[in-house]
Amino acid sequence: MSDHAYPQFDDLISALPALEAKLLKGLPAKSRTFLDINGKYWFPGDLSLIPKIILGQTPSGYRKQQLLSILNYFLGKSTDFRRLHSHAELIFVKAESNKIRVLYPDFILKVVRKQSDCETPWFTKEIEGRKVMRDTFGGEIRVPRVIASGEQNGLYYLLEERLNCRPVNQDDTQDRQKIKQKLLPLLMDWYKPIRWDSMAHIFGEQPEAIVEKALTSSAITQMEPETVQVFHDIADYIDNYNIEVPVAMVHGDMNLLNICVTPKGKLVLVDWEKWGKHLIFIEFIYLARAFGLGGDIHRQIRQSYNRRFAVSCASFDDQALVYYFLKCSQKLVKISEAQDVKPRQRHLTASSRMKARDISESRAYILRKLNVCRELLREINKTHESVGSKKQELSLS
Repeated sequence: MSDHAYPQFDDLISALPALEAKLLKGLPAKSRTFLDINGKYWFPGDLSLIPKIILGQTPSGYRKQQLLSILNYFLGKSTDFRRLHSHAELIFVKAESNKIRVLYPDFILKVVRKQSDCETPWFTKEIEGRKVMRDTFGGEIRVPRVIASGEQNGLYYLLEERLNCRPVNQDDTQDRQKIKQKLLPLLMDWYKPIRWDSMAHIFGEQPEAIVEKALTSSAITQMEPETVQVFHDIADYIDNYNIEVPVAMVHGDMNLLNICVTPKGKLVLVDWEKWGKHLIFIEFIYLARAFGLGGDIHRQIRQSYNRRFAVSCASFDDQALVYYFLKCSQKLVKISEAQDVKPRQRHLTASSRMKARDISESRAYILRKLNVCRELLREINKTHESVGSKKQELSLS
């Protein structure tokens, strides 16, 4: 057995044979041997997978390594793989959400450990979100049908149909047209605000205080001078941090992997586990960034969103700029607090201190989101310039 990367998923993986026997009784009697490759993907020890890897028909990952691992297995050069017998085509570990996703020819099975602090089962979100969209739009946007859901031995599961579809391609002209002409108008009409939240309510304290602490933090002094300058320039630009933004029941994860197209061109929305109350602009900023800030889809989102949801002179771009800048500020403060822990406080538990890896990830997050802020500010200045405002130029290393 290999030293696999995610031992915390052993109970989810080992539950598959019993779940398959319970939910998928029509499958062939013969199961397949799986190989644990780098812990993230469990590939069947089957030569038929090799063409799929070469053609890129598997979830993104270390395709060359996957191919070599399977070849070495069949050549007898690698015998220490972790093995599992299952009927699946692929087992995908989602470490960030403590979930596994198991793909079969006609079904997808999701398994997650039961959370003691959650009164409502995880899968109820998926079921509710799908039903709301199906009831609202009928067949205009397809949603995978839930076949079964429930709990077994402390694990939640959801079995859904696997539709014949592919993720949208941001470089495909027809896919872009479907997003612009079909998806965006439907979502703009579907998302109806249930309340307006101030940034103070969202972040739990006055936004100005967060920014002030970030500007005087020890963490900001460790950033590159060019990055610090961007941070200060954005802080100088924003004159109202406590803007209000609309909250609604939304899909919650509108990324390009979750927006699919069938061979006949029908749009499909998958992965409804984050359905719930979220900031509406977050849903659309995912799409705007995926297709390129400043591009045609971003411009359409901005125009349609501002017409429906902009309040107190805070446009779509302004709402996203303020939110991401406050997130960066908040992370800077947390990094500083973690680094400034005094020696006598070293006894604090791991949960009460940021680990070195968390600090590194937070720094990377800050750089990514500051890049987004820089692009948003550039777009805002372009709009202002068209009415005679002065344009600011920022650089970020």
